Parts: sequence; structure tokens; C-alpha cells
Amino acid sequence: EHDRVYYFRNKDKPKVYISSADWMPRNLNKRVETCIPIRNKMFQKRLIENLKTYLSANQYTWTLNSKGEYDLVIPDSKMPKIDAQRVLTF
Repeated sequence: EHDRVYYFRNKDKPKVYISSADWMPRNLNKRVETCIPIRNKMFQKRLIENLKTYLSANQYTWTLNSKGEYDLVIPDSKMPKIDAQRVLTF
């Protein structure tokens, strides 16, 4: 399993949601799924910080290229190494 967090921002007003499914047709047709807003500012902030950690990760992570294939991220030797799983676990 993995996090399903959706973050939208309009005029500096964050909207954060958690969901039971990825937004894909196979998950939304003929199934019962839910997506709920997170209104508590403290929880919104924490989820946004977690998303930023995942987006900055450069260790043990992959990116999706324009061909629909995943490429292993190779960090620049000058960049600090960020393992999102380790950061968020400890």
C-alpha cells in the first residue's frame, strides 16, 4: 500500500485530500472508494511536508518518463542524499 494524498492550491489556500484509491478508471468504476478533505491545518501541513519529502527524494526512487517507463533516479554526487522512507520513518 502507499499514500494517496492529493494537494491542490489556489490563491495560497491549500486543499488536501486523502483517498482510498488512485484516480484511475479501473479503481473508480464498479467499486466503492472514498476521498475526503483534510480540514485540520496541522494535518494539512504534515501531509504537505511529507509530499515535499517524497518529491525531493533521490535515493531508491524512480521517475516516470515520457515513454511511460520508469527510470531509477541517480543523484548528483554534490546533492544531499534523501531517502524518503528513512526520513519519514525516523
